[in-house]
Amino acid sequence: MTEASPSRLVIERVDKLSSRPWPLVTGRLEGKRLTVGQRVIIRQHDSVETPATIKGIELHTAPGMTTVAIDVPHEQIEIGSVLTAP
Repeated sequence: MTEASPSRLVIERVDKLSSRPWPLVTGRLEGKRLTVGQRVIIRQHDSVETPATIKGIELHTAPGMTTVAIDVPHEQIEIGSVLTAP
């Protein structure tokens, strides 16, 4: 995918830290950059789509992973789901 492609992040990890109000999802970001405040959709395995807002972004140098804080309860996020920008 290129920067011109839609944003897509396959969720490889979900964390809920007591020091953060929102869950953190981690995966490899492809396509366009994401921004804080951007509306996104989380597509679950069962085709359920959950709208969310990005509350924070952390970039990791190796192995090129991105962590995104989103305003969805961590119980509603499954590993393997896809975060996309509509």
